Amino acid sequence: IMVPHVRKIRSEEDVEKRQVTGFGTGYVFDVSQTEGEPLPEFDVPVLEGDEGRDLWDGLSRFATSENVSISVAPPEELPPDTMGYYSPSEQRIVVADYSQRQKTKTLAHELGHHVARLDTRAENECVAEGIAYSVCAHFGIDTGERSFPYVAGWAKDRAMLQSVLSTIHQASSAIIDGITADQSPR
Repeated sequence: IMVPHVRKIRSEEDVEKRQVTGFGTGYVFDVSQTEGEPLPEFDVPVLEGDEGRDLWDGLSRFATSENVSISVAPPEELPPDTMGYYSPSEQRIVVADYSQRQKTKTLAHELGHHVARLDTRAENECVAEGIAYSVCAHFGIDTGERSFPYVAGWAKDRAMLQSVLSTIHQASSAIIDGITADQSPR
């Protein structure tokens, strides 16, 4: 990895400071080798409960209308702490087989990745979870106990979160409109 090469020097006032002397390859250290306040940890629980079956069905119909396939897999077939994933190249969502409320929230999250994509992983995760929270809340399913710490873990600063709010709103509205249009009498 390219890293700055730094050398300690003493100023005329006999104050030690560091000066960058160039760049080259070097080692990057683990956070445990750093000083300062510990980084905050966020408990992101797995949601429990049977709520969300009707919304799962609506989200599934929306996914089908977008040519996105959905499958449910045993949690042990996914990487640790992974509730699901979206493969854009395959137009496929895989959801881990947890409680109905968790599966529904995860499906909304992964559809969020399908509907809205931004530049960085942090932005994409905040957007997808914001969409999941908004869509679920619209249909009466509270996912805040998982969504809020999840977003807090990805949104390193308030400015980044504020910059994605309009994307969350637009994409949530598109999914909600797609589900409710599907439910209208014909």
